[in-house]
Parts: sequence; structure tokens; C-alpha cells
Amino acid sequence: MTPAALTTQYIKQGACNACVDRFDAGAGVAGYVEVYDGAVLAITFPLLNPAFGAATLADPSVANCNGLPISAVAVADVAAADNYIAYDTAGVAIGTGTVSVTGGAGEVQLDNVIIAAGLTRTLVTFTVTQP
Repeated sequence: MTPAALTTQYIKQGACNACVDRFDAGAGVAGYVEVYDGAVLAITFPLLNPAFGAATLADPSVANCNGLPISAVAVADVAAADNYIAYDTAGVAIGTGTVSVTGGAGEVQLDNVIIAAGLTRTLVTFTVTQP
């Protein structure tokens, strides 16, 4: 590996760690992720504090959410969850992204994206990637 490639990896690792550290900012206990179908809130998953482990020294750099899988009970019926909003411990929105079923392309992956009020769904994977 060349020094330039290694330097790039350190930069990406630092940027990824800075992103995931935002989940733990604020005065609250822990951050959380709200999962939506379009603009309809379907389910909220609480996160641990710290929410993420250390980012990998790689290109791209990846950080994985701690404490998964996490289950929660849905609050609405939706056809297919497709997006999320992530919040820090103070309830400040810090990021958005895509939702998919486990093995799909979403940063947030659920056991099932078809959600009905009162049903339990599981957050299986949540990754932050610094390309």
C-alpha cells in the first residue's frame, strides 16, 4: 500500500468517525432512528449510547451501529418503509438515508419493510459509510 493510499484511508476513517460521533451529541440519553414510508412515520428505533463503533481503516470507511438487532413496535401502517431520519441524543436531526430489507442496499436494513401498526419490526443493520 502506498503512503498516499494509507493517508486517504485515515482521512476517510476520521470523517466517518466524526459523522457517527454526532449520534452521541446532546444532553439526552441516546439517539434514535425514525423509519418512514414517504412522509409517514412508521416506527422509531432507540439506539445505544455510544450508537456506533469505531470506523474501519479502509476505503471506503464503514462504521456499524452498536447493539443490533433492535426491535420496536410500529405506530402506523405503511406499504413499504423506504427512508429514515436519524437523531442525536438531543433530538436534533443529523442525517437521512434509505431503508431496505436485510441484504438490500439501504443504510438501514429491517427484517421486513412492510409495516403495520402494532407489529414488531427489527432493525438488523445500520451502517454509515464514508466513500
